Amino acid sequence: MDEFKNNFDPIDEYAPLEDQKAEKKTFKNAESTGNNKEDDVFDAFDKAQAQWDKNAVNNQNNIPDIPPTPPVQPQQSYAAPQPPQGYNNYQHNAPQYSQYNKPPYQAPPYYNTYNQPHRAPQTQNQNSYNANPQWNTNQNYNPYTQPSVIKPKEKTPTRAKVLIGVLISLLIVFMIAFFVSCSVAVFGNNNNSDSNNPLKEYAEDFGSDSYTDPYSDPFSEFYDEFYSDDFAPDFNFSPSYDSDTFTEDIVLQADDGQTQVKEDDKESNSYSPDKNAKDLKSNALPKDKNNKEYTTQSAYNAVTDSVVSIEVFKDKITDNEEDIISGGTGTIISKDGYILTNSHVIGDSKQYTLNVILNNAKEYKAQVVGYDTRTDLAVIKINAKDLQAVEFGDSTLVEVGQDVVAIGDPGGTSFQNSLTKGIVSAVDRKLELNANVTYIQIDAAINPGNSGGPLCNLYGQVIGINTAKIATESFEGMGFAIPSNTVIDIANDLIHYGYVKGRVRLGLMGKAVDEQMIYQYNVPQGILITGISENGPLDGTKIDVGDIVTKVDGKEVATFQEVYDILSKHKAGDKIEITIFRLKE
Repeated sequence: MDEFKNNFDPIDEYAPLEDQKAEKKTFKNAESTGNNKEDDVFDAFDKAQAQWDKNAVNNQNNIPDIPPTPPVQPQQSYAAPQPPQGYNNYQHNAPQYSQYNKPPYQAPPYYNTYNQPHRAPQTQNQNSYNANPQWNTNQNYNPYTQPSVIKPKEKTPTRAKVLIGVLISLLIVFMIAFFVSCSVAVFGNNNNSDSNNPLKEYAEDFGSDSYTDPYSDPFSEFYDEFYSDDFAPDFNFSPSYDSDTFTEDIVLQADDGQTQVKEDDKESNSYSPDKNAKDLKSNALPKDKNNKEYTTQSAYNAVTDSVVSIEVFKDKITDNEEDIISGGTGTIISKDGYILTNSHVIGDSKQYTLNVILNNAKEYKAQVVGYDTRTDLAVIKINAKDLQAVEFGDSTLVEVGQDVVAIGDPGGTSFQNSLTKGIVSAVDRKLELNANVTYIQIDAAINPGNSGGPLCNLYGQVIGINTAKIATESFEGMGFAIPSNTVIDIANDLIHYGYVKGRVRLGLMGKAVDEQMIYQYNVPQGILITGISENGPLDGTKIDVGDIVTKVDGKEVATFQEVYDILSKHKAGDKIEITIFRLKE
């Protein structure tokens, strides 16, 4: 009974003040009646409730002007605010009601003595209640439903409309690009290629600047082990692919320097060709050729001031030797600064910065006039005058056994203008470097850095340009030089046109298929196509990147040199047949 009394307040604080007083009195009388029996107390409660309902009906119009609040759901606790000012604050741990606030707050529903919500009594004078103008007084009050408040519709700001329009436009553009890319993937490019070629991605990576050879060190050790002279694998690790072989008829085009144009030459370090430049010519042997004054020393003195060092930098010229990415020797061939060297010395490109150091230690920045990778020759130009140029001899007069000297910079400027002596070991020697070029074989020491330097007879005439040597433990003293007559023809074209005239092209970039690729993909020997020239002979055909050229004009090819040898027998406009091998996943 004590617990019930301490947790129950029979007085409704929103009833009129007189009703509250009467209820208090009734409650006190009920407590003191019947020696605190529960039945008497409940009887008193019932009487108070009946009196309260009666007063609520009679005093409907006198309901305090308290704004309505959201109803409380049945059987849920309700943390009430503080009571309104002006009301009796007497309570027995009753719910606390908040201080009176004006609309838009909403009044709570009526409560019975057991703290349960119920519907407020209705009267004919319902419209007179106007505590909140947003309250719909024409409808019955539902304590379980919060009265709705009609809010005006907000307009979308102009800036938001613009942003939404931009986003929709971008989405449309993205969808169009997506469908176009899907169409290209499904229907292919203008070459009608097979997008399932597993070598295509490898070939594209090989042709990019970021290419890294997947067959480098880790695999090469494995490869060397299995392909040593005394052991070969009797199993095959290569995946199983379908393949297709087809042929295409190609009309050859004139090579007007396109084969010497690279993507990395767009910002090139080039010097414009000069059609009016003086032609280089060979000279006969001197009339006093039997004069004993012609010695190794006299030959060196005649040529040494015409030999220069070439340093290749990626960006700008510095004093730091670590910035030098390549180097070699050059030979001055004109008084106004034309210098002959090997194409590989300048990186087979026009993009690098070249520093030329004369025998007198003067330095000049050089530009590339032209280069030819087939013969490995290049011409560069410095802005200088009154230089000492070499004299060319006639390479057809070279004989086996005659004395020769080689001058160059083996190891760089630290050994600038070093002299080595030897004899002619052979003439008209053919190498895999270029089957269309015959070389002079010598036993004079040729070391890295000698490339591009002159090979001279004892008369001081240049009879060749040193270009290569066989560098293995099994061979020694086998160096090779490009004959002077070949050098003169190539150099004149490079000076006058920037390229070698009279050649034809296929219009492709590629990589010779090596044994490692054959082992990995189980493909035949040939040329893996890594790029196709726009508007070239292959453009618009079924041939695509990732295909392998196995035959040109009916002849099997395994290297670019074999392709060049076949093309050298044709002229622009000739039609030849290309055989293609293609893998399919």
